[in-house]
Amino acid sequence: GLYYLDLLTNSGLGVANYNDINLDLPVTLADKAHVDKELQLLGLDNGSKFITLTNSGGNNNFETSGIRMLPFCQVVALLNKLAVNHKVILVGSKVDYANYEAYIANSAYSHNIINLAGKLSISQSCYLLSKSKHFFTTDCGVMHVGLAANIDNKMSGLFGPTNPAHVLPETTQCKIFWQDADIYDKDYQLYGRLRGSYKHFFERLTIDEII
Repeated sequence: GLYYLDLLTNSGLGVANYNDINLDLPVTLADKAHVDKELQLLGLDNGSKFITLTNSGGNNNFETSGIRMLPFCQVVALLNKLAVNHKVILVGSKVDYANYEAYIANSAYSHNIINLAGKLSISQSCYLLSKSKHFFTTDCGVMHVGLAANIDNKMSGLFGPTNPAHVLPETTQCKIFWQDADIYDKDYQLYGRLRGSYKHFFERLTIDEII
């Protein structure tokens, strides 16, 4: 969005207004009622605290690398840390569901992890994220849903092949974790591809650091 506003000014066609750059994502009363009912069925209403987590990115109609996702062992380790004392709700699209089931099957605290991938609309997911105690996310569509929910003050962004400065507003309060700046490849950011073989992103990101 900011790129387009910059282009408007630089083209000489007009002067961009940067005063309102928040994402607009309307959440209806029906959306809220649906999510509140789901939480009630899960026993997570009445002030119960839960954490949301998304591990997605690089799996869509145009790309199937999964490169923006935390590696399997790391996301399971993160879930084990979080699910010791909290219920954890996994949020994403239908393409994430099978991955999340595998994480749960390999977690020591599977009873505290709930897979809602593909079961909520975008606006319903937005409302769910706003009710969570904290939101951990990789660089993917759901991360931007969190920004639309204005919960960046309780978000942790986990970055590998993408530069957080390119996808997050300068004013964000999101906690940023990025240990791969030295192997960052701008071709991926611009074109969705890496020069040469795939690099091993996220390997230097420790779970203790994130927690």
